[in-house]
This record gives sequence, C-alpha cells and structure tokens, in this order.
Amino acid sequence: MLLSWTMVLLLPIAKAGDVTHDYVHDVRPLLERRCFSCHGALQQKGGLRLDTATAIRAGGDSGPSVDLKNPQASLLLQRVTESDPSQRMPAEGPPLTETEVAALRAWIAAGAVGPVNEIPQKDPREHWAYRPPTRPPVPVDSKSGSNPIDAFLNAARQSKKLTVSPPVHKDLWLRRVTLDLVGLPPTREELHAFRNDQSDSAFESVIDRLLANPAHGERWARHWMDVWRYCDGYGRPPEILFSHHHIWRWRDWIVDSLNSGAGYDRMVMEMLAGDEIAPEDPDTLRATGYLARNWETFTRNKWIEMTVEHTSRAFLGMTIQCARCHDHKYDPIAQADYFRMRAVFEPHHIRIDRLPGQSDRIKNGLVRVFDDFMTTPTHLFIRGDESQPDTSVAIQPGIPAAFGGSFDVRPVELPVSAFNPDKRAFVIQEARASADSAITKALEELKSARAALQQSMQSQAAANQALRDAEQALQSASKPEDHTAARTTATAATEKSARARRAVLDAQHAQRRSEAVLVAAEAAREALAAVLTVEQLEDQGAKETNLTGWNEAARDALAAQRRQAIMNAIVAESVAQQAVDQASIAVDGLIAATTDPKDESLKTPLAKATTALVESRTKLAAASKQRTTAENESGQPLTTDYKPRVLEFPRAKISFRDEPSTAPYSQTSTGRRLALARWIADRGNPLTARVAVNQIWSRHFGQPLARSVYDFGLRTPRPVHNDLLDWLAVEFMDSGWNMKHLHKLIVTSQTYRMQSSAVSVDDPNQAIDPDNHYYWRMNLRRMEAEVIRDSLLHLAGRLDPTRGGPALPVAAAEDGLRRTIYYHHARDERMLFLTLFDAPNIEECYRRDETIVPQQAIAFTNSKLVFDRADDIVKAISTKVGDANEADFVSTAFELVLGRSATETERAVAVDGLQRLTIIENSTTAPVNPALTGPAGTAQAPVQTATNSNERARAAFIHVLLNHNDFVSIR
Repeated sequence: MLLSWTMVLLLPIAKAGDVTHDYVHDVRPLLERRCFSCHGALQQKGGLRLDTATAIRAGGDSGPSVDLKNPQASLLLQRVTESDPSQRMPAEGPPLTETEVAALRAWIAAGAVGPVNEIPQKDPREHWAYRPPTRPPVPVDSKSGSNPIDAFLNAARQSKKLTVSPPVHKDLWLRRVTLDLVGLPPTREELHAFRNDQSDSAFESVIDRLLANPAHGERWARHWMDVWRYCDGYGRPPEILFSHHHIWRWRDWIVDSLNSGAGYDRMVMEMLAGDEIAPEDPDTLRATGYLARNWETFTRNKWIEMTVEHTSRAFLGMTIQCARCHDHKYDPIAQADYFRMRAVFEPHHIRIDRLPGQSDRIKNGLVRVFDDFMTTPTHLFIRGDESQPDTSVAIQPGIPAAFGGSFDVRPVELPVSAFNPDKRAFVIQEARASADSAITKALEELKSARAALQQSMQSQAAANQALRDAEQALQSASKPEDHTAARTTATAATEKSARARRAVLDAQHAQRRSEAVLVAAEAAREALAAVLTVEQLEDQGAKETNLTGWNEAARDALAAQRRQAIMNAIVAESVAQQAVDQASIAVDGLIAATTDPKDESLKTPLAKATTALVESRTKLAAASKQRTTAENESGQPLTTDYKPRVLEFPRAKISFRDEPSTAPYSQTSTGRRLALARWIADRGNPLTARVAVNQIWSRHFGQPLARSVYDFGLRTPRPVHNDLLDWLAVEFMDSGWNMKHLHKLIVTSQTYRMQSSAVSVDDPNQAIDPDNHYYWRMNLRRMEAEVIRDSLLHLAGRLDPTRGGPALPVAAAEDGLRRTIYYHHARDERMLFLTLFDAPNIEECYRRDETIVPQQAIAFTNSKLVFDRADDIVKAISTKVGDANEADFVSTAFELVLGRSATETERAVAVDGLQRLTIIENSTTAPVNPALTGPAGTAQAPVQTATNSNERARAAFIHVLLNHNDFVSIR
C-alpha cells in the first residue's frame, strides 16, 4: 500500500493529452463498469452523472464531485474510500481496488480532463432491442427471387464480397428439411417421389406435407420444451418435490397447439393466464402447466423467483434476475421493477382438478394454476435477501417502465364451475349417476334377497318334511339296530331343519335390509336432486332476486334429507338387529353344547360369543336411538337449514410439510397475469417477436441472428443482420404470429437450400467469414439426442405413432417404441443414451450444447438400441425389396439410412465388404453338421446357413452406416 501511495505522489504533472489518454483507457471504463448503472443516462442518483468528465466535475446534489484545488478532498475519492460499507460507493459489489482508486486519484490530481466533445452514455432505452421493430425495406435483389430472407442476406454478402454456395443436392435438402420440420428422416418412397417430381412446386409441396404432419408438433414441441423448461414431476411418491403431477398435459397442449397452427401470442397468453382467459376450458387450462412446472415444495420463494426469471428470459430475452438484489447494472431494470413483476405472480397457486370418470386426482387429474393468496403483499427484499423484506411499502404489480406499453390490471370474475369445480356439469352428472347406480344395485340385491328367501323357505320345507319322515321312521323301528339307525337319521334331520330355520330367518332379515336399502337409496337420490336444485338457484342469484323460491327449495331439500336420515337409520337398525340375532343363536348353541360342566374347551368361544352379543346389542341400541332422533327431527317444522353437498377445494402445499388449505376458492382472479400476458403478446412490445423469431431461426440454421437467445440486453450487440431480424419479427406478427408461416418462409429460401460444405478447400469465403456470420453456406449440424433415437426407430419401421399420454418410464425406453418426447424427463430419471448426445438440461436449455465426444461413438458402436434397430432395418429393407442382391441392398440401405445414393466408390467398397462379412459369418457362426464329421468327430465342412449369415452380415453393414458421420449430421 505504501508503495502504491509513493508511486502516486511521484507521478509527474501530466499534460492534458496524457490525462485524456488515462481517462479514456483507465478511468472511464472503470466508471462504466462500476458506476454508470446508478449515475448514467438511465438514472442519476443524488443528481450525479459520471458518464462524462464534464458531468463529473459538475457533481450532483451534494456539490462538485472533484476538488481541483485540493484533489485529495474530492467527494468522489471520499465516497469510494469510505470505511463504512453503508456509505461507501459503489453500493453494490466489492469496493474499488487500490489500483483503481489510484487511477482515479491520479486523474483528478492531473486536472480531471476528458476528451473534447465527449459523448455521454447512450440512453439504454435506445438499445436496438428496446425499440419496437419496424419493417425495413427489402433490398432490391434480382437473385433472391421472391424471398426477402435472401434479399437481405445477399445485400450483406455483397458488402463483404462473399459468394454464395451452390444449392445442395435434392436428396440432402429433403433429408435436411424433413429432419428440421418433423424430426424424422424421409422414407425411400418420399425420396423417390421427390426425385421424380420435376414441377416448380416440388419443394413447396414437400414443405406443406411436412407442416401438415402431426409429427411436426412433436418435433417443434421439443424445441419449445427446451426454452420453457419442461420437466416431469419428480420426488419420492406420493410427495412431489419439483414440477408437478400430470405435467404431461402441458406437453400435449404444446404439441396440439403447434399442429393446429395456434398463434405464438395466443400460446404465450394461455401459458401465463389460461385460467383467466378460459377458466372453464380444460384444453386451455392445460397450458398453465408452464407455471405449475416451476413448483418447488421446499420454498415458495424459489418457486416464484424461477417463474419471474424464466418468464423474462423465455418470452422477453431479459435477464431480470440480476435486479432481485439491486438495480440492473446494464439494462434499464430497477430493483423495484423486478418486484413489480414478482407481484404479478405473488397470488398464483396450483391445484389439481378432477377429470370425468376419475375421482383420484393424483392418479389422473388436470394440474393448473389459479390465484389464491389474494391479499399477500409483495415487499422488496433488501439486497435480495428474503429474510430482510422492506415491509414499509407494498410493491404493486407492474412491468419495467423502460419498455413502454400498457399494463391494465382488471380482476376477472370467474364462473361458478371455475371457483367451485364440484359444480361442473360432469361432476353433477356423475353424482346423479352414482345415486341411480345405488338404486339399481339395491334393486338387484333385493331381487337376489327375495330369491334367496324363496330358496331357503323351500329348503326349510324339505328339511321339515325330512324331519317328519325321520321321526316317523324312528317311531316305526322295532328292532334295536333299526332303532339306532333311525335315531341317527332323526338327529341329523333335526340339525338340518334347525339350520334351515336359521337360514330362513337370515334370508328374511336380508330381504328386510335390502328393502330398507332400496328405500334409502331412493331417498338419497331425492335428497341429492333437492340439494342440486337449491345450488342451482343460489348460483343464479335467487337469494337476492327470488328469496321465496329459494326458501321453498331449501325447505324441500331439508325434508328430503330428513327422510334420507330416517331410512339410513332403519338400514343401520336392520343390520344391527340381524347381528344381534346371529350372536344370540351363536351363544345359545354354545350353551346347549356345554353338557359337561367340567369341560372347559368351549369356555373361550363362549366368552367371545357373549362379548360379540353385548357389542351387537350396544350397536342396536345406538341404531335405534339414531332412528328415534331422525324421526323426532322429521316432526319438527321445516327451515332452510339444509345440509349442503360436501365440496372439495384441494390445493398443492405451500411448502414442504405444510398442510394445504381446503378453504373455498376465490370467486375472482386478480387479472395480474392476464395483464402481463397481454403486455408480452402486444405488437408494441419490442422484445417478444424478436426473441421468438431468433429461437426459430437458430433451430433451422444452427446459430441465432442475435448472439444470445435469452439476453437481448445491452451486453448483446446489435445483430449483424438486424434488418432481417426486424423484418421477420414484423412479418411474424403480421401473419398472426403464425409459426408455420415463418417455418415455410425460412425453408423455402435459397439460403436454406445451400450446401453446407465449402466449394473448395481454398474457398475465399473461408478467409473473409470463417464463422459463416453472413450465411454464405448452410451450417453443418448434428442431430439432437431425441432425433437420433426416433430416427433409429423410424428407419426400422418400429416407431409407434401414438401421440400424447402420461410420461412413460425411462426403464422402458431402450425397448420402447414411442417417440422420445413421451418418456419421463426429470432430474431423477433421464435416458443415459440421450445424455451422451447433449440432451436438454433440466434447469434451463435456451440453446443446446453441441459436442462431439468419444462416448458418442462408443454408444453407437455398443448400444443395444443401435444393434437391435440395425437388425430391424435389415428386416424392413427385406420387406420392401425382397431377397435383393448385395448391390441392390447397398443402394437401398444408403437411401434409407443416409438419405442419399451411394457414390460408385462407396457402392463398390460396400458390396465387397458385405460379401466378405457374409463369408466370415458363414465360417464363424455356422453349427457343425454331425453327418459331415470324420473320425473322432472332427468337422469336415460347415453347414451353409446362407439366410441367417447373410442377415447377420447385412445387419453389421447397417450398423456401420449408422456409425457414419452422415447419419448423425444434418448436412
């Protein structure tokens, strides 16, 4: 430190030119890095600007910030060297280093001189991405045809003296566009049809066919699932720790929306506020799974933070999370702006609604959001610390003012079925159907009881007759031996007659109980109908407009419920009486069987039977009391105090181990999320369309137009092709935010049709634009992990086209036949094969990594998935072309697997290799024929199993093609 001070004191008095040089190269960059966010163009805390030397000398509300007569007393130096952290500047981040302070001190001592006519910091609100896009004129270019994309890019290329690459071969264009739009390679039939189509509309016909294919939604859903952070629920059942149950319904909504051509703006609005836009539409409510995905059971604060952060990144290209702790250091977002956006999401919560035919919401339900914490205030966290909220002020919901637009919050009045889901039509229908079913069941049981009674009475009559016959035979027996036999028969007949009598008594009880159950079921149906009538009147506002009608209906409901209570008591009494009778018979039987007072073998059974009798009599007494009470209440005057239906309001937990509330849902929603969604989807929003177009372009060309796909802030420079980005953004909005329109515009461009390789090794374009910023060729890309797996199944003819449904277990994926998008994707369960090929990160994946590592080659060489599919591909080819010779098989395999014809050299090498593989398979795998063995069993010649060895050789050849770089590459 002493050395630093010595060096400063020994500095010679600098000339104005040297001071300016030091300011430009040392001081201003320091101020820009550490001070401009609070004292620049966007805001001037304390009235101070530090973005020009003139402004620094002028100072702010506290006076000049530099003292040229006494530099050491300069206020600027005092504040940056203050020992009290609460007073020291900069307020955020670490203090300035000794070297930085020394540079400031030296500059002030030398006169605090800056460049003449120094330009102050540009207002961040003038940043290219913060101004609404306008449609720039399309450059005049006869070479571009009718596609503006080519016109913009050709003009840019010409400025750099770049020449465009020639069009790619039709075969490879077909493979490229098919993989891009549906995520599956073309079939040989599609390839041949395209080759033979020489019409002017051949390319457009292919595109229209692919965009109409349901597989298009599955392909592009995976792209947007990356951006929107799709993740299946995971945790330890039945506890969900992150994401939520049934989140797959949101995934299916994405697929369906893309296939139907839904506007991007509408999709954004439904994901953020589907419950406020269409609160009774389950198809729309699925979209709010976007918000449910952020659920985190351990802390609601983290859940809300993730929602704010990734909503901003995904739809607006704003890294707003920096403003959680302090004003954004680069972008025009104050800390208060962050908490205003947080306030938008503060009330929202998650619930699972019932679905038709399913009462268990965890087993099958509709996860969705709704506003619940209606009065919870939002407070600014001091330095972003949730344990230190500034409770002096409640932050109101809003948006960063720098981006303009309106934020009009209007509470949404919800229909009854939204805030009281048990009043939805299907729930009421199921309740009525359940009541009808109970009556039907009671009728069937009564019918069976009557038949059983009839049968038991017939059995009793037969048993009685048998007893009379036995008694008569006993009386008629004259010989001792006959008398003994007759007595045995009479004893058995007596026991059978007693059992038959008991059976009749039981059957009579059962019939009376069944009759009572039927009457009770009918009473229950009547009571349900009466209560539903009252509910309907209440929901129609009859209490305010027709109180007399409501009172009458309520009294009718109470009367019906009283009748139901009496019948339920009669059923209970009947059941209890039968239990008493059966227990009495059991006790009597045991007492009668105890003939020897010293025999204690029946003592324990008798004690148990006696206890059961006492308990059954107690229950009978309670049932009788219940009946008496119900009958007494029935005689009381009728009131409107009926018992409403038991309605359910299940919520997800607020945090781990909390007991979720069961209070009724609010009849209104705040409308905050709808206001935010409208602002985001508004044409005047400068960011939304640009961000979406940039994402779509990136997936077609392998690189975005704007450098960052999730940060359009001041750190992201104006794109090289900003005019093209703006033109596409306006075109996108003018088309009704139609993504299919944008896809078609992109893939019909000449730029998209260019080959991906340079024309020659010494192509001058390589020296001018080695990174292909000007798209003088197509970018070579690699298949995503999901496309690789799906393509293997597709080529093998094994891909199951079934769409939608619950996430499938990862354990079944290796042998599974569904598209990869439908398998469980979460922290605790991911396909190992996919992780090797840059599968999306669970936490965020705005742009996928693209790596080439040895493990990928190892996986393709050794994976069971690849081996099995190679066998299937051979069978698929055999099905198409029959028992073809090696040359035909090779040609077919190249077209199927690589989407192109083999070159003459490739064909010759492949045929030769295939023939040698067949010979090797014959010699190494064929069993020995015992008929051809010599002495001592030595083999004389192998058995020729041409078919099997031929298939094994062909499978090995297919395995080689699958390991070819042209398979995993999109050229």
